[in-house]
Amino acid sequence: SPSPKWPKHYRKALLYGVLLSIFHQTTGINCVLFFSNEIFTDGETGNAAEQRARFGTFFIGIVILIAAFIAIPLTKYLNR
Repeated sequence: SPSPKWPKHYRKALLYGVLLSIFHQTTGINCVLFFSNEIFTDGETGNAAEQRARFGTFFIGIVILIAAFIAIPLTKYLNR
């Protein structure tokens, strides 16, 4: 029988990476980030709507940054 292309200890990491990518695409976070200005303006125009859209987009970025700072040490702690 032919040897596997991926060593056994890499299969779990590869599976997690693929599943994470699929989950990321199916949750729609890309759409939220791409259309954040339209989402936060809620169809309104003017300076107030633009400011609200900028603040909302900035807030989403801050939340993602905080989540990354939490996930990195947590991943290290869990030896993943």
